[in-house]
Amino acid sequence: MLKTGELSKLFDIDRTTLNHYVRQGLLAPSAEERNKYHSYSFNDSVALAYIRYYRGMGFATEEITDLLKEADHDKKSASIKAKQEEIGKQIVLLRLKQLLLENTQRFLDLIRFAGDKPQIIPMAAYYFLPKQDIEGTHPWSYLYRMVPSLEFSACCHLNDTAADPTVLPSASLDFNDLDEVSGLSLREDWFSEYTLEPPVNAIYHPSEDKCVISFRVSDSSLNNDLAEHIAHMNDTVLDSQDVPHKIRRFDPFIFYIIPTHYGSEDSFYDCVCFFDID
Repeated sequence: MLKTGELSKLFDIDRTTLNHYVRQGLLAPSAEERNKYHSYSFNDSVALAYIRYYRGMGFATEEITDLLKEADHDKKSASIKAKQEEIGKQIVLLRLKQLLLENTQRFLDLIRFAGDKPQIIPMAAYYFLPKQDIEGTHPWSYLYRMVPSLEFSACCHLNDTAADPTVLPSASLDFNDLDEVSGLSLREDWFSEYTLEPPVNAIYHPSEDKCVISFRVSDSSLNNDLAEHIAHMNDTVLDSQDVPHKIRRFDPFIFYIIPTHYGSEDSFYDCVCFFDID
C-alpha cells in the first residue's frame, strides 16, 4: 500500500491533482479509520496510470469513469474508435485553420509587395459556403463560428465619362442582411486534400485570372476612397503575357479589408481587391 505522497512521487504528479481524482470519483483508495489518510493499492496505481493516459487522449471525466469500470471490451473498443474519429476531425479542422492563416498571409504579402500597382494573378477555384447551409455540420459550422469569412463584396457603377464613380455595397456590407450572405470561402483543393464533400448548396467559383490591387482607405470614407481608387485604375490597360485586359466595369468585385489602428481617430483599412477582367 502507498500513501498519497508516495504515489504522487511515483507518478510525478502533485498531491492536489491526486486528491482531485479522488474527489471526482476516478480513484477510490481506502481510508484509515484513525486519521482518514488515503492508502493506495496496486490496483489503484494501475487505475491512475490509465486515468492519466485517458485524460491525455482527451477523454472527459465521465468517459474515463466508464472506461475504467466497463467490463465489455467491445464497448471499450467503441469508445476508443469514437475518440479516434473525433481526433481525426480535429486534425482536419486544425489543418483548415492553418490553410486559412496561409491565405491571410498571402493578402498581407500582396499589400506589402504589390502596392497600388494593378496585377494579373491566377486565382484558385473555391467554394463559398453560405452560413444557413452549414449550421450543425462538422467541421464547417465550428469553423465558421471560429473564423467567419473576411470577404466582402461591392459593385462599382461608372457613368459614361467615368468622372463620378460610385461604389454600391452589396448585402454583405448591409449589417441587416448579414445572415443571408455570411459564410466560409474555402479553396477547392482543400476539399480534395481531405476527401471532404462541400455542402450541396455551396457556390462554386472556378479558377480564373483576376486583376488585383491593394490600397489604403480611410475608416470614415470607405466607399468614397474605394470609388476613387477604382476610377483611377478602371481604364488602365493591363498586360498579362502580352494580352490586354480591362476591368469589367459593372461586375461585382470581391475585396478583403484589414483594420489598422482600430479604435483610434486615425483608423484605416488596407484593402485587397479582386476584379474580373476582359
